[in-house]
Amino acid sequence: MRIRSRIVDALPPVARKSISGMRRMVLNWSRNFFPSDVITNRGIRIALDKEMGDGPLRALRDGSYEGGELAAIERYIRPDDIVLEMGTGIGFITLFCSRVVGPGNVHTFEANPSLESKIQKNFALNDMFPKLTIAVLGECDGEVEFHLQSEYWSSSRLKYANSTQTVMVKQLSVNTVLEAIRPTMIVMDIEGGECELIPLMNLTGVERFMLELHPYVTGEEAAKSVVDRLLSAGFVERWSCTDHAHILFERV
Repeated sequence: MRIRSRIVDALPPVARKSISGMRRMVLNWSRNFFPSDVITNRGIRIALDKEMGDGPLRALRDGSYEGGELAAIERYIRPDDIVLEMGTGIGFITLFCSRVVGPGNVHTFEANPSLESKIQKNFALNDMFPKLTIAVLGECDGEVEFHLQSEYWSSSRLKYANSTQTVMVKQLSVNTVLEAIRPTMIVMDIEGGECELIPLMNLTGVERFMLELHPYVTGEEAAKSVVDRLLSAGFVERWSCTDHAHILFERV
């Protein structure tokens, strides 16, 4: 390697620049045609899987994955928080929170049973194992329909015209879970389910609430009613993304 480096250094500047350009071209080509099956974002290792769908894979590779939530959480999470996450996805935000507060203080709930093995794989890749439960949170214990999409991050309690499959999943009482965990911070991204769930929740003891709204699914009026519910419960908006769909609320 040292001999080859000396040879390159001895070349005229134009030749060195040409070689450098060729190296970048080959590297970019190899990334496109032979992508790694594990990617690292903000120090979190995530296994790539074509079953995720093109959108999530593209966002993971370009570094924009969950950018809105991540920006707010990074700013407002505290080392002594107890985090309740609703909508684990593939565990990226889960693991980021775990790195700050410790995996034993992160409780995460994911409705989609097909994601469990992917989540556990990502936990193992990072040697962190937050408390994962495969279930929906709702008014009471039972079973409910859950509608899968080709891109996992669009799967929802709400049924879309392009849903690929409907499965029955376990539902747990949200207030029973809140009473047991007593979170200080909630992270919620449940693809429109927030409009039904948040009015049911006893938010005593919750200091911060990171919420992703989905007005294109629920409608603007329903999304606004969720914001009004949190404001009336004693929270204020501390941070929001430019799309106004990602909002960090803090109790005053």
